[in-house]
Amino acid sequence: MREINAAGLALLKSFESCRLNSYQDQKGIWTIGYGHSAIIDPTVVQGMTVNQAQADMYLKQDLQKFYQLDHFISELVNDNQYSALICLAFNVGLGTVKLSNTLKLVNAGKSPDAEWLEFDHVNGVFNPGLRRRREAELELYHKLG
Repeated sequence: MREINAAGLALLKSFESCRLNSYQDQKGIWTIGYGHSAIIDPTVVQGMTVNQAQADMYLKQDLQKFYQLDHFISELVNDNQYSALICLAFNVGLGTVKLSNTLKLVNAGKSPDAEWLEFDHVNGVFNPGLRRRREAELELYHKLG
């Protein structure tokens, strides 16, 4: 099974950032570490704390779910493209990416840029931080490797 490469992991960590104390994300979901949320793990609650090793372990565990995306990529993609897709799925959800026009374009061997950038809203509102993240993911996607 393929895994995210070092460049993809660094990109994901830079945008997720690591918080050792639980917090509510932009949608109000309790989260800790690198985006480890109560959606994935109902034990994530207000007041929870973890150490760096636990945060790293959660991230490694959480990424396993997103490697399933490989089953839905029919076009040959390089490690950077795969890793950028994993970063996107980690942020917007595996199901969202599986059904997206972005993945359809990737599987057709076409540029997914415009559709990829459409994932820059939270609850229907444009988010400049998400736009920067999408642009960074696309930069990785287009990097040879």
